[in-house]
Amino acid sequence: MSAAEIDARVNEGYAHLSPARRRLFDALRIAPERWQLHPWGDTCGGFWVVALFGRQALWFNEIEDGFNRSRWTHLGVLDDYRCNQDELQHALAAVERILQTGNDGDSTLGPPQRIIDDA
Repeated sequence: MSAAEIDARVNEGYAHLSPARRRLFDALRIAPERWQLHPWGDTCGGFWVVALFGRQALWFNEIEDGFNRSRWTHLGVLDDYRCNQDELQHALAAVERILQTGNDGDSTLGPPQRIIDDA
């Protein structure tokens, strides 16, 4: 995915945001930049991060074709892989809940797990 393609995807999602969510996104938004996440992002050169809030990033997963949020410890490196297929407005709604409640909601969902087929 090119920089122009991620800009188009973000702008498409932005058009569907309510005025309040647009203000929130405008406050958190950064110019899209590639962040590393080994091993999932190795083949595509990293994933596009589009917003930062505290120690979390809102990013686009090209593999799953959707927006996700993950923690980060070092700028430029995502800590956890997420495979949501959310549109921008849904991912931003989750960010809004986190900012309002202080609960990041990670207690119920985790990163993908390998499925073992014993058959």
